[in-house]
Amino acid sequence: MSWLKNTLVAQGKATEKDLLLFHVTDEVEEAVALVSKEAGR
Repeated sequence: MSWLKNTLVAQGKATEKDLLLFHVTDEVEEAVALVSKEAGR
């Protein structure tokens, strides 16, 4: 995530608000739940 902020945001290719779209997890169940939730929209 720091690369996104230090590179993309610094270069104006993304905003701090864009970074809120990302969710990082090491848990398979959490990832599946997040994807399932978004797919149901």
